[in-house]
Amino acid sequence: MGPDIFRFLLCCVLVEHGIGFSRFAIDIFQRPRPRPMSDDIRICKGKYSHGDPNTNEKITKCEYFTCISGIYKKKKCPNGLATHAAFRRLWTQDKMGDDYFPCTKMSFGCVLPIAGEGPRQLSNTKVEICGIDLVFAVDMSCSISNDNKAKVKRFIITAASSIPVRSQYSRIGVLTFSEKVYHVAYMNDYTRQAQLIERLKQMNTDPLTCGTRTDEGLRLARETYFSELFGSRKTRQKVLIVLSDGFTYPLSFQKDTFFQAALIHKAKIQTYVVGLPNIKLEDPPKNAKGVVNTRFTHEAAMEEWRKIASKPENVFTMSSFDQLFLKLNDIIKSACFTI
Repeated sequence: MGPDIFRFLLCCVLVEHGIGFSRFAIDIFQRPRPRPMSDDIRICKGKYSHGDPNTNEKITKCEYFTCISGIYKKKKCPNGLATHAAFRRLWTQDKMGDDYFPCTKMSFGCVLPIAGEGPRQLSNTKVEICGIDLVFAVDMSCSISNDNKAKVKRFIITAASSIPVRSQYSRIGVLTFSEKVYHVAYMNDYTRQAQLIERLKQMNTDPLTCGTRTDEGLRLARETYFSELFGSRKTRQKVLIVLSDGFTYPLSFQKDTFFQAALIHKAKIQTYVVGLPNIKLEDPPKNAKGVVNTRFTHEAAMEEWRKIASKPENVFTMSSFDQLFLKLNDIIKSACFTI
């Protein structure tokens, strides 16, 4: 996987001027604005379209065009799927294309007979399928402010709203942790996007007890949430996004955090970290002599974040949510395959 892997998860963080985040409006996983077809048909401005500017051929909702190097080819949607209405309007109203696979709606009108005569039979046409197995492991410990917890929650909901969550496309699992690990969703709990989003809206951000057992969050993510029993697939790219303040607590468990991170890397799970602000960084605790506890420094947090991430450049901060979303976009694109 190249460094462009995360472009689907951090597309736009809107921050108004002032102290801190006064508004957190993420368009993160939103589709990029459709780009108009170029007058120079040798250049594709959209990978998919509902028309060919060379012929203006009319097609059904069960079909679409792909454009590669200015050459348009008509293809059929997978059996039982149709292009969505917004995609078709892009062409009919504005002669625009889109970069995302358009066949996302169930349609009985696009169901093909398995055998028999006629033009609408199943064929050997290859179809591109894009999707990943994605798990969020979220630090909800007492050291994270309520405002930042709310921002993280909105971040995950917006991400889930923009990813094509279906059993054949992307699957999402979510867990939170403090002193204990709390279950939110396995990958096979919710196969419909709307169901998953409703569950995420109900996600509790107040832990029953304090502590930051990052090691347990990582262990359960690998052993349970990425297991086939709970919806993970052997043939799909596995991506873990850890949102944490970088301070495993009690500190004696930090070595276990590093050990679990190494096991995740060995399992070839691409891991990204979003560093969350720890409230103790704003006012570091001091001992009786007034000496600041160096345990709570940005450098100390960064050490843990880098140990967890697959590589140093996979560490982000809340202020770089947009970069993370752009990278996730590329992860999903690079995970496409044909059937």
